[in-house]
Amino acid sequence: MNVDYAQTALVVVDMQYGDAHRDYGLLKDKRAAGLVDDVERYATRLDTVVVPNIQRLLAAFRENGGEAIFVRIESLTEDGRDRGPEHRQRGIHFPPGSREGAILEEIAPLEDEIVLSKTCGSAIRGTNLEYLLRSMGRERVLVCGVVTGSCVQATANDAAARGFETSVIEDATATWNDEMQNAALDVMRSHGVAITSTTAVCARGAAIPLAATVANPNSDLSRVSAGAGE
Repeated sequence: MNVDYAQTALVVVDMQYGDAHRDYGLLKDKRAAGLVDDVERYATRLDTVVVPNIQRLLAAFRENGGEAIFVRIESLTEDGRDRGPEHRQRGIHFPPGSREGAILEEIAPLEDEIVLSKTCGSAIRGTNLEYLLRSMGRERVLVCGVVTGSCVQATANDAAARGFETSVIEDATATWNDEMQNAALDVMRSHGVAITSTTAVCARGAAIPLAATVANPNSDLSRVSAGAGE
């Protein structure tokens, strides 16, 4: 994949404590509900595949002048009255400034990188992401994060529908099992979204040292390195 970094944005979806850490939010609730196997399967993929690959992607974009944009679920109000109907119905609410709304430390945004908050699935519908992409001349969008069949899928499909050349980086996404992952990829393909890999994206950019794929040794080993799923 030949990435023109000047015209491309990497959109990192919901890689936050509420969706991507075993001690918070979605994963904590699922574990409490007895879905231990689902949580561990998801968490293992996040730890061993998704977070390391997002680290590689961020390194490539930062070293080549690309634009990395982070999207996270976070309400504007303490009581969540601004949430979209789906999140309200499902009880999804991360208050402003909460730990659940913070991006994982392992892939934390740099000081001047954009972080957008949403209270629905699609970052295109739920934020001013489309406006920002067009203002910055980013005609191509690479999407990664969680969960593959919900917020990643909704964001990618909407971006493609708006005319952006859209790809999802499969090995930088996660959901609860292989069947759900493959089904989500098929749906996105049917909407004109290309499916690619971290290696394909990084191959044409600056050389990404192997060390960049290793999680920060000082990080909390108990965290689930990637995407929570709705």
